[in-house]
This record gives sequence, C-alpha cells and structure tokens, in this order.
Amino acid sequence: MDEKDVVWLGDSLDVLRAFPKAVRADLGGDLRRLQIGEMPLDSKPMRTVGAGVRELRAHDRNNQFRTMYVARKGTYIVVLHCFIKKSRTTSKSDINTAKERLKVFDSKVRMQRKGVAVMQRRITKGNVFKDLGFTDEEAVALAMRVDLAVEIEKFIKRKKLTQMKAAAYFDVPQPKISKIIRGKVSGFSIGYLVKMAAKAGKTPRISFARKQAA
Repeated sequence: MDEKDVVWLGDSLDVLRAFPKAVRADLGGDLRRLQIGEMPLDSKPMRTVGAGVRELRAHDRNNQFRTMYVARKGTYIVVLHCFIKKSRTTSKSDINTAKERLKVFDSKVRMQRKGVAVMQRRITKGNVFKDLGFTDEEAVALAMRVDLAVEIEKFIKRKKLTQMKAAAYFDVPQPKISKIIRGKVSGFSIGYLVKMAAKAGKTPRISFARKQAA
C-alpha cells in the first residue's frame, strides 16, 4: 500500500504530540486515512486560509482540537497548524498562522522547482502514528486498525447497508458498527477487525519491513 508523506510546518507536529493520547489517536486516524488515499471522517473546508485547505476535528471533555492541512496533488499532505480551539469561531490568529505558513511553503516549493535548495521541513514517511508520540508497537496496531476499518466501511457503503443490517451481516452488536463508522477503533482487537474484513471479502496480508537503526 502506497502511503503519502506528511509534511509538518512550523511547530505543528510538536503541538499535536502534546495533545491527549485519545485525541492524537483520533487525529492520527484521519491523517492515516489521508495517507492511504481516503477521506477523513471529521473535517471541514477552511476557505479563509486557502484553496483546498481543510481542518481535522477532535475533542475531549474539556477542549476542541484542530489540525489544518492541505493535500497536494496526491503526493503529500501538508499540516499547516495544530491548535486548541477556544471559541465557537476559529480565531484570526490561528487563521493567519496557517495562511502565512501555506504562503511561505508554496513560495519555497516554487523556488525549489527552479533548483534553489531552500526546503527545510519535517516529514513523516510511512505510518504517521510513529511520529505522534506512540510506541512502535502502538503505532503499528493503530495503523492496522484504521486500514482494516476503512475496508469494512467501504463494504458497508458499497452494499448500502444500514448499521442494523451491517451488524446482522457481520454478526456483531450494532454499537460496534457505529464505532467503526465513526473511526473509534482503538478499543478493537486486530483479530476482531480481521475477521470482519474477511467476511467483507478482504484477505489482509502482513508484510515486514526492517526497522531502521536509530
């Protein structure tokens, strides 16, 4: 499976890493979906920042968490700004931060295309969870859960199944289907999702990559 790189601008990666673990799992899940060419589950366009810019959304009991990004022609995902939203509307400061970073990034891309070596950036290649403060084991498991859930969701949509009909087909409780559709898969065992994916006609395959030396 080809995975798009994630480019982190400014302090966006450091800010996201400081978010609560459950929030990192949710936002990481949507970034993972983008990496494998799928749409995120919870996002909205941010036209005030620029064309193609969208905002990923997550929350806990106390705060609203946001990640602004733009996908560039199928090659990589650029994370512009991560922040805690403190009012109903996005602050002018956060909008301007994302807008300025996008402007500078696009300018550097144009210069680089002319042969000027100006690009300095942090890039995630492969599993995005590995850069979000999770252990290697957690990162691999989280990515596998997202990938399996995506295949299950595709099957449900393709067959136009309601949640109740999907629950009956997979022989699982309806709340389990609801969680999968909403991307809340961190509590599922990989074996559970593998069985569901198999019932959807998918045969998961595991490949191993050599771990890079630190």
